[in-house]
Amino acid sequence: EIVIAAHHLDDLAFPVLLGVFQMEACYFGKILEIIMKFYNLLPNMIYVHFAAIEERILQSLAWESTSPIHALLADKTNMEFLSTEFKRPSLAGPPPEGQQGVVNMHMPPQGSFLKYFVGKVLSLLWRRLDCLAVSLSLQPLWKQHIWTGLCHAVIFESSLLKGRFLDQLLMATVYAVGKVLEDKNTFTFMSIIKAYRAAFQPVNHQVYRDVLLTNASERGDIIAYYNTVYVPAMKIPVLKLQEAAQRGDASSILSEFPGASPVRLYGPRFAVSPMRNPALAPNAQSSGRPGRLYNFGQSPSRSLETINNAVNRRANLGVD
Repeated sequence: EIVIAAHHLDDLAFPVLLGVFQMEACYFGKILEIIMKFYNLLPNMIYVHFAAIEERILQSLAWESTSPIHALLADKTNMEFLSTEFKRPSLAGPPPEGQQGVVNMHMPPQGSFLKYFVGKVLSLLWRRLDCLAVSLSLQPLWKQHIWTGLCHAVIFESSLLKGRFLDQLLMATVYAVGKVLEDKNTFTFMSIIKAYRAAFQPVNHQVYRDVLLTNASERGDIIAYYNTVYVPAMKIPVLKLQEAAQRGDASSILSEFPGASPVRLYGPRFAVSPMRNPALAPNAQSSGRPGRLYNFGQSPSRSLETINNAVNRRANLGVD
């Protein structure tokens, strides 16, 4: 794939190699993970190419109807394992009688792979939700309700993704939570689709216009998917979110947002991390950390120019 990308062999472009080697997309993603660990040694073009492939796998290819990921995620032991690993209890009710308080301490046969895969899926979902939330001007609490519903769906109702796109689950969950939190004017599918088109470019219109419904031949739009597929599977979990919000104790069941750990780019000496409170933003003198800091919206442009020059000299990656 590196050679194909480097020489622009479009006739052999991904996912042609999956067929040649008879490899499932979800397992190819694990191979990409090994290569991406050496990002500081890869040309930037190859790194970007592999990042795009990884997102395509997590968005749709891993969820094709014939993918082995469905059987793995449908296994009750694997569900329990993932629920424990990611600290995401089911919203559908307590565990079956006799299993309360019991935690499976043994990793299932493909537990390591599943932990990797679901972690990647949740990471992408979080990034997509984060972008869509800005476009929709979502309140943080509603965003947390949506995030909780998404986590439940991936771990306990993964059949919602079979033969579909990850973003279809995202849009359906945004609508469902908006509906139960009683803001029907803001959370219409028309407004969600408009925000989706504004947040993500280029837009794949198939995501909301052509969705698999109840069988391989029946298809419809995102509204039909919501009514015929999403609601039967997610009605109880979403209503649990509504009930908790009405009681004022939603915090007891809401999933925490992913941590704000730094995202490393271009090499171990250059990192970008979220700034939660601009008033507490560090400066180069007070941080006590080596190197230079640039706070977007606060630091002078010459500071960014200095950092760019240093990165360009070290990595020669053509950073603008």
